[in-house]
Amino acid sequence: MASCPGDTLGCLGPMDCSGGNGDCCATDVLAGMDAGPPPAAFPHCYSQTLTTTCVTKGMCSSNIQVNCGSVAMPQTETLHVCTAKTDCSDDSANPNCCLVDNYHVCVSSLLMTLGSLSCL
Repeated sequence: MASCPGDTLGCLGPMDCSGGNGDCCATDVLAGMDAGPPPAAFPHCYSQTLTTTCVTKGMCSSNIQVNCGSVAMPQTETLHVCTAKTDCSDDSANPNCCLVDNYHVCVSSLLMTLGSLSCL
């Protein structure tokens, strides 16, 4: 979208990836904290840019940051995008498909519990 400069969306979920490229992997650059509307939901971070791409199944593992960074010092996280719990089967550290900042990603059981996330 024109309103999202710097974002490149090559996929919105694994259904957009074919052949040997079975996972949709996102790189999210975080640049600050958002308190969010009540009740506040995890993780409270602003996304500066988001890039998604299809990768070979098993080559994407979520690495969610707990520090939102800032405009001067952004943090980068990797998100394994999912549309069903089975999409996370090849991400053993993150077996749950949960809603994080308006999109579903594979997350750990600890993060699912601590963040009170809504999961598929």
